[in-house]
Formats: sequence, C-alpha cells, structure tokens
Amino acid sequence: MGFIQVRPLIIPALVAWTVLSLAVGCGGAQSGRAGDAAPPTPQQLYPLAKGNVWSYSVDTGHERVLSISRVVSSAGNQYEVSNNRSPSVKYEVRAEGIYQPAHEAWLLRGPIAVGREWDAASGRTARIRDVDMSMNTQAGTFRRCVRVEETGGADGRKVVTTYCPDVGPVAVHASLVTNVTQMKASVRATLLGYQLN
Repeated sequence: MGFIQVRPLIIPALVAWTVLSLAVGCGGAQSGRAGDAAPPTPQQLYPLAKGNVWSYSVDTGHERVLSISRVVSSAGNQYEVSNNRSPSVKYEVRAEGIYQPAHEAWLLRGPIAVGREWDAASGRTARIRDVDMSMNTQAGTFRRCVRVEETGGADGRKVVTTYCPDVGPVAVHASLVTNVTQMKASVRATLLGYQLN
C-alpha cells in the first residue's frame, strides 16, 4: 500500500517532536496470538528493521495530515527512523529495550509490566499503564497492546503511546498546557497502515 503526501506537513513543534521521536506509517494484520502468556518484549513492541514503514493520520486539532515513518538505515543494533523525510532519529536495540542515545534515555525498557518506570527523553518519566489493551484502527484490530505514559520534564508535555506486539506504535497522544497562556495543545496520531520486513 502506498501513500502520497500532497502537501507539506505543517504542524506545531509538539506534533513534529512526538511523531518524529516516536516514529509513528502501510498493510494491516492482527497482532497477539491466543495462548501467549509471556508479556511482549520492547523489541516486539517496536520492531525495527530497515525498510519497515508506518503511516499515521495525525489530528492537530485544526487539520488532519498524513505522516509516514520509515526505518531508513540499520547497522548492527543501531537504527535510524525518518518521519516525512525529516532528519532521522537514532535508536539502539539493547537487551533491556530500545534506547535513544541522543537523549541518553529509553523509549521502551523491559521487563514489560504494569507500573514499570524508566527515564524517558526530555526529563520525562515513562510508566507502563496497561499491558492488555485491544485497539481498533483502520490498520486492523490489535490485542495485548501496551500503553506507556510519559509525564514530567521541563516543558510539561504528556505523551501517551500505545504499542502493539509485532506492529509498533499504533496510537500516540501528546498534550501540553502552556505556562503563559494556559492554553492546551493536543495532537493525536493513529495508525493507518504498516509494512514490516
């Protein structure tokens, strides 16, 4: 399945950071197999391989735009993900999870269990809130999904990401209340399709 972007992606910095850093873009299948008892690993929740592609519908509150993320390179345990051809984000797949070297923080860290916490990017703390969610999207119905909530940090941004096994990020909701005006900015990205190698 292919997508053509018909106009530049013009979105607030909140959206750009969220989609870019979480790399959230074609295909569709059901994840989670009946009888699986063990929790998924971080590597299953965000499968990184060169050529993997995810497409998202991003609702900025003012418009909906298409966002496409793809793994553009890999070398050993290191991967680069680009969102709409923007500068790529680097990840390292380690035994404990998926690490972001530029932030000296984790995107996902095992073991996957409700209540598990780790240091995330930009001074936020990530917490696993749910490990058995079901998600219905245009890309399909997914089970055994994991919801991770990031809070704190200097900018006060809250990011909630739902990852599904053998699929990747299926939904991302980022919100921020500005200190000066107390206005709330909110962005939602939902999986439209994906293709994994």
